[in-house]
Amino acid sequence: MRKNVLVGYTVYKKKKNRAVLALVAIIVLVVAALWLLAINPEQKSTEPAKVETKNKMKKASPVAFVLPKSQKIVEEKKSEQKMSVAEDQILVKVTCRGIENNLPVERSEEFSPGQRVYFYNQIMIKNPPATITHNWINPAGQAIASVPLYIVNQPADTWSYITLPPESAGDWQIKIIIEDTVVEQVTFTAKN
Repeated sequence: MRKNVLVGYTVYKKKKNRAVLALVAIIVLVVAALWLLAINPEQKSTEPAKVETKNKMKKASPVAFVLPKSQKIVEEKKSEQKMSVAEDQILVKVTCRGIENNLPVERSEEFSPGQRVYFYNQIMIKNPPATITHNWINPAGQAIASVPLYIVNQPADTWSYITLPPESAGDWQIKIIIEDTVVEQVTFTAKN
């Protein structure tokens, strides 16, 4: 008899062990592939190639290439270049009405209460990985939101957003903070 497991208010039946079924399927595929290779009519011979000249059979001789001493064969390995900067740099900073495909949409500096405001910035960090913070400051000077953003890759596209509360008319600020230091700030206006 199969037992049921109770999770919350929903009853789930135990699932069959799928790992065993997957292992059996893999073994069957490997055996089938080996069988097909064993009956392949176009097997290549391991005998050396023969060249026919004037009705006489000769073994092919290996060909040697000699490079003059002035020529050299050089292999170049491409190494991954890590982008590094001397100091933290804000490449792009903009307020907008949305983000699509990791890019700002409908850039604006004026918004209405009740509207969502996005702040997008592209940044190069001196010592990644690091955490930057977007601090949203209302017209009264109070911090409404503090959004930490973890940066790993260079350059990093980051954004945060808030929905403006009613009665929020005035000049707002967004401060970009890295290691407890304000490196940039952006202002936008909320109008009734």
